[in-house]
Amino acid sequence: MARQAAIVLNCVGPYRFYGEPVVKACIENGTSCIDISGEPQFLELMYWKYHQKAAEKGVYIIGSSGFDSIPADMGVIYTSNKINGTLTAVESFLTINSGPETRGPVHEFMHLERNCGP
Repeated sequence: MARQAAIVLNCVGPYRFYGEPVVKACIENGTSCIDISGEPQFLELMYWKYHQKAAEKGVYIIGSSGFDSIPADMGVIYTSNKINGTLTAVESFLTINSGPETRGPVHEFMHLERNCGP
């Protein structure tokens, strides 16, 4: 994909597990990469590992584009299209579920503890 595109928009996380191969492939193929990661450790690591290589290739690696805004904007557009009348206000909420049935933030934290340690 990185070979065939000018820009890759990566919307698949957790980026800590799946993001780096996309960044690496983009740089190797001279393709810019944008993601919606909200993971500070991933963003910092990608900067330190790939900033210089990206600059040498003349590509952009842009992280955290729209993490908070895209879901909210899509919700507003959807709501506006579904109601009869004028939309004057919208409130949105983020709920994070964790536990043995999910592979969300708790899983990622356990991965960090096991692999990065104190």
